[in-house]
Amino acid sequence: MRHGVTAIFVSALACASEPASAPASESIEVVTPTPAGPGLVTHVDLAFGGVVIARTEVRPSSLVPGRPAAIALQVQAPGDGPWPATLTLAPPRPASRQVALGGVGAPPAEVEPDPRTQSIDVLLRPGIVEVDLPPLPEPWHPLRAELLLSVPGATATAGPRLADGRGVLALVPVQTSGTEVAARRIASGITVDGELSEWTSLPYPMVHSLDGEPVEGPPSHVWWGWDDTSLYVAADLRDDDIWSDYAQHDDPLWKQEVFEVFVFVDDSGLHYLELQVSPRGVTFDARFVQYRRGDTDWSSAWTTAVAVEGTIDDRTDRDRGWTVEVAIPWSEICSNTSATCPPQVGDRMRVNAFRFDRPAKGPALAYAVSPTRVPDFHAAANAAMLTLAGR
Repeated sequence: MRHGVTAIFVSALACASEPASAPASESIEVVTPTPAGPGLVTHVDLAFGGVVIARTEVRPSSLVPGRPAAIALQVQAPGDGPWPATLTLAPPRPASRQVALGGVGAPPAEVEPDPRTQSIDVLLRPGIVEVDLPPLPEPWHPLRAELLLSVPGATATAGPRLADGRGVLALVPVQTSGTEVAARRIASGITVDGELSEWTSLPYPMVHSLDGEPVEGPPSHVWWGWDDTSLYVAADLRDDDIWSDYAQHDDPLWKQEVFEVFVFVDDSGLHYLELQVSPRGVTFDARFVQYRRGDTDWSSAWTTAVAVEGTIDDRTDRDRGWTVEVAIPWSEICSNTSATCPPQVGDRMRVNAFRFDRPAKGPALAYAVSPTRVPDFHAAANAAMLTLAGR
């Protein structure tokens, strides 16, 4: 109970008395009503000079991307205020990243803002200040969100804080799920030739396969499509050093550079397909009755094609990347998984796509449409959820 305490509801730039020096952040529509139920309580004693955030309560206690949330701040201060501030929800890894500056006289280091970060301006007054938080964007793969507070012209002097002067209010659990993707129905079919000019819908970016963090450098993208005969997958894989030695069907392509597609349909770990193609167009295929107990002698009726922008054999030059298209017959999917035929608009199934990039120098890099959470491409629990959409 909060008897005798005034609750102040604020939203981005909503108060006309806010000083002109307050930072401008993106205007975000506040979602109402404020969620009810138990919250995540933290006692932070976060101080910006004489203004102290003694306690916070985030409701609900774990966030769901795309859904409303709220925070209550217990503010202690010597005057009446108000004091403009900015609340920020950010992925923990980039939010806490420290930047090494140059020597004396070097210009300030600039870090490109993480597009997942959400900010809202608030006014702090003594008492309980309640604020509707901006919803986390979808997809959101980090298992937590860092809730930060900054005050213009001031740095946090006590309590949990970052090197840039922002205070840390809470590290909030997030209920994550696999990436939601859509396969558009294709009216006239796809010519499987490795060229991507027929793919006009928006693609899905690949992320780091374990935790879902964005890929540094040129991104890779994947498209999904379908018609009455096949499920189609296309990928644009940026790569400045394309490499593959294998030349025979069912060679262990995963040991070099490769693009992989898994069709799980459900998350049981039973009855799924694995299909791989290398930059040379060499293929590997297997069907699995149980988790990792597969039939590698089985040969799929799938078709695939690759187009290379560069050279595969020369590791001394600089390449641009390679593109790939895949067509998997529905008859094969339905006979080897729990999917039912014929496919219909609105059908949903677990799928994933991966790539291995193996630079000449440095460790191998593994990317996915949806992160696995465990170091295993066969893990289906957090695979992407594909919906068969209309045209």
